Amino acid sequence: MTRTRTAGEESRRVPGAALRVAAILFFLAAGAAAAARADDAAGPAPAPDAVSGDAPGAAPPDAGPAPATGAAPASNAAPASGRAPAASFKNDYALLVGLQYWDRLGNFDPAIPAGASGRAGRFEPVGVNLEASYRRQVTRWLGWDVFAGGDGGFFYHGNKEDYDVTILPSGTRIEGELSARGFYLMPSVRLFSGEPRPWRFSLGAGAGLVYVDVANTLDDGMTVDTYFREETLGGYLSVGADRLLRRSSISILLRLEAKALFADFGSLGGFAPEAGSLTGPVFLFQVGVAAAD
Repeated sequence: MTRTRTAGEESRRVPGAALRVAAILFFLAAGAAAAARADDAAGPAPAPDAVSGDAPGAAPPDAGPAPATGAAPASNAAPASGRAPAASFKNDYALLVGLQYWDRLGNFDPAIPAGASGRAGRFEPVGVNLEASYRRQVTRWLGWDVFAGGDGGFFYHGNKEDYDVTILPSGTRIEGELSARGFYLMPSVRLFSGEPRPWRFSLGAGAGLVYVDVANTLDDGMTVDTYFREETLGGYLSVGADRLLRRSSISILLRLEAKALFADFGSLGGFAPEAGSLTGPVFLFQVGVAAAD
């Protein structure tokens, strides 16, 4: 028998609206980063004295020594510019791995595929996660460095326990496997608390596309599997801390991050009857490295 789709068959296609919203958010983030790069390239305008080649405050030739004044020592002089101090870094690249806790995923009973009898296992609420991100500093706000960019991550949850079912009418016992896989792609904003000394802290938020694929698969290769696939718009909030490991033209930081991801994938339908909606929050606890310049 050829494997066919059951629950969630019509939800497999990515909604055009979701992709359009995610694309618009990415373009906005990219535009902000491009504007910041243009400001860096322009740099501050040179002072008039620098253009003329004369030292600031120099007396004209043959004018004799300048008269003594009661000016304050140079160390007490005010800065020439009232601009905020430059950000610690302009670009931030990160690669994180971690654990994901999705309590709702472990709370329902998947249905047995057609042609078999018995009871399926349950999902393990703890899964694994891999995430990559890029952000660029766009401004400073109340002493925080504001970065815009995006996050992309993959996650996986397996069986909580081993299980097998009976194939009818032969009575053969075979093993089953549960899997929940997915990814997220989210434009985001992150606030960093300035220069790491050696620690700095961050607050973040993002919104974009979240996709999930949950399946109950039997190992005979013939029985029709059951699965559910859906994509939706979601968002997250995060807190984190960075510790400076090496300071150079490209600095290396240890990154610790906790994130709460919110999404609602709707009813699981025939995959888990009477289970209700598959929703968040999904909690991520991640560690990794960031490269900043």
